[in-house]
Amino acid sequence: MTICVIDKKEKQVQFAGAKNPLFYWQNGQLNEIKGDKLPIGGHTMRWETERTFTKHIISIETETIFYMFSDGYQDQFGGEINKKFGRMRMRELIKAHNDLPLEKQKEYFQTAFFEWKGKEEQIDDILLVGFRVG
Repeated sequence: MTICVIDKKEKQVQFAGAKNPLFYWQNGQLNEIKGDKLPIGGHTMRWETERTFTKHIISIETETIFYMFSDGYQDQFGGEINKKFGRMRMRELIKAHNDLPLEKQKEYFQTAFFEWKGKEEQIDDILLVGFRVG
């Protein structure tokens, strides 16, 4: 799980993640902030009174595109030797298509996923959210 708070007044985006990263394209560069290794639930929650996640702050003085996603996309098996799609392929998709409108990027992400998956069964739910600010 990931969460972002957009603060237009302060020109910043605040991010916290449980296991999943946040990618963002800013000033011609792809950046990644890794989420905490803690899950949002699970057996250990019974003995905890509070679970705290790291808050990261990203300045949005210039136009920035953010990408948040569940692990279902990158964990999908496929390709020629039935490997996981992986974070590196996700990074390459963003680098290759970040200059396009978000609706067009969506088409590329969908096509890449289904081509990768091929005849393999989808193993998990998939959510990919992209948004542009600044």
